[in-house]
Amino acid sequence: MFKIIVFSRVSTEKQDLDQQTETLINYCKSIGYKDDEIYVIQVKESAIKLSEEERIGLQRLKEAVLKYKGIDTVICWEISRLSRRMEQIYSMRTFFIEHHIRWIVYYPYMELIDKDGKQSQNANLMMAIYSTFAENEMNLKKERAKRVYEYRKSLGKFAGGKILLGYKVDDEHNVQVDKESSELVKLIFNMYSTGEYSFRSLAKELKSRGYFENSSEHVIYGRISKYLHDERYIGKVFGWPQIIDEELFYKCKNIAEKQNIIQKPVNKREMLCKGLIFSKLRKISLIPEPAKHVYQTHPDYGKPSLTISSKYIDKLILDYTQEQIDKYFNDMRKIEEEWAASQQIFFKKISTFTKNRLKIQEKLNRAEELYIDGGITKERLDKKTRDLKLELAEYTRNIEDLDKEYSERERRFFNQKPVVLSEVSFEEKRKYVKQFISRIEIEKEKPLGRRSKVYIHNIYDNKVYVYLLYSQNSKYERKIKKPELLEVI
Repeated sequence: MFKIIVFSRVSTEKQDLDQQTETLINYCKSIGYKDDEIYVIQVKESAIKLSEEERIGLQRLKEAVLKYKGIDTVICWEISRLSRRMEQIYSMRTFFIEHHIRWIVYYPYMELIDKDGKQSQNANLMMAIYSTFAENEMNLKKERAKRVYEYRKSLGKFAGGKILLGYKVDDEHNVQVDKESSELVKLIFNMYSTGEYSFRSLAKELKSRGYFENSSEHVIYGRISKYLHDERYIGKVFGWPQIIDEELFYKCKNIAEKQNIIQKPVNKREMLCKGLIFSKLRKISLIPEPAKHVYQTHPDYGKPSLTISSKYIDKLILDYTQEQIDKYFNDMRKIEEEWAASQQIFFKKISTFTKNRLKIQEKLNRAEELYIDGGITKERLDKKTRDLKLELAEYTRNIEDLDKEYSERERRFFNQKPVVLSEVSFEEKRKYVKQFISRIEIEKEKPLGRRSKVYIHNIYDNKVYVYLLYSQNSKYERKIKKPELLEVI
């Protein structure tokens, strides 16, 4: 039966895990654990780039704690091995406390959570200090990488990231024109300059010709939009050789600007689905018509426009959003994700207080050194020490108060109640609709028919909910049926 987890992590494939792991295993044996009681997790992954959910090591650690009920202790080499991000460290602290897990850091030795699954004030202070060190070191690494990027960029060399279509990079990090892919870039600009294509139709045409085989039309559409606005193609960015002449580039840019003009309705009356509702067949948006209480497409010559009553579709979308809110509040994982995002202010504060506390400690050390060297008298040392210790105590209290505030806010967050949309403002309703729904598509059996299929694209689960919506004139209210959920795609 496993009783202790040895957690080892390095950032790159070149680094060696074995020495770190071996030392921790030997320590576990020295404090009484047997070989068959030690569960080892070794990972090579970045603690800078990945979120907690993306960290394979942390997910394996949590799974092991939940799976093997006999585990009561986790040990890691140093606090940065668990994570370099303060929010992740505090999130893991909460996990350990909830499951009564003792947490030991080998170097420098700290028992951050005791065998009863509790954290003392001193342990909390040490965790704040060393997690701040780990995060600062992470930020320094990011700054160094940024300086390298800026330096290479200043020399006109490729600084990193994904190389732009039409170019390649040599061994000296110089950007060169790639003969094959640059022809595709020229083709894109020349086709678009005819004015016969939108971004989407051009994406479809290129896909049909065999280009971008492994990409969807939607992805290609996004890329084309970026390519046609990227001034590196005309050599305006230092180090990037020219592929497209300026006249062609600006011609395409002007066409794009004209095609992207959207006519906004003058009357801004409350229309819940504004900007989200489209015709499924024609792939065009339905325009809000507040005076008529409808959403409708612009009619083609000789054809009726697609029209749907805002009264019925807005009610369906509002009810659907309320259902999603209720479902969301029953999904703890999503709530935890939002809670992690809201922690940033807390971590900035505690990091600031910790840094200030360290500065006071440095001043205390310097005062003692001055006294030893004869720079100040004993009376002066005592006064300075007394004043600095008062400041030190103040920062310590601030950290402790923040920790209490964090715990209280955490409790309130997890006990919050679902939102009732009927009790909030229109702006709040719109905010929640856009939080859960990315797109609404309408399909009618007949252009002037009263029954419509409504396709609701859900952001959270990436599924499409298909409803049958009945709409009648107000004088036939008794005949109205409730919307039916036909299928989930």
